[in-house]
Amino acid sequence: MHGDFSETDKITSLSAEHEIVINLGSSWDVPLSQAIIAGLKQRPEESRGTLIHISGAGNFVDTSGEVEVGKSNTNAKWWNDDSEEDMSLINVSMLNGGPDVE
Repeated sequence: MHGDFSETDKITSLSAEHEIVINLGSSWDVPLSQAIIAGLKQRPEESRGTLIHISGAGNFVDTSGEVEVGKSNTNAKWWNDDSEEDMSLINVSMLNGGPDVE
């Protein structure tokens, strides 16, 4: 099936047909993430499905200006995606944060 990210009905329908959806095509398109999630929620409760959203790592780019580009900032926050506290800090004002909040 061919289409683009604006075809949310098609994306929802396709997502409903699969147990796992991997989105590495867009890290900023909130309606795309919403369409995928809507499809996964249409699945039976016992096989609700999983969304793997890979392209949001830009949320954690250090833009403080404290270090030269390409160098590590040893004062930067270390994010842990296994930490509920860290994940609760993700918000729509972050680079790519909109889809991650979804």
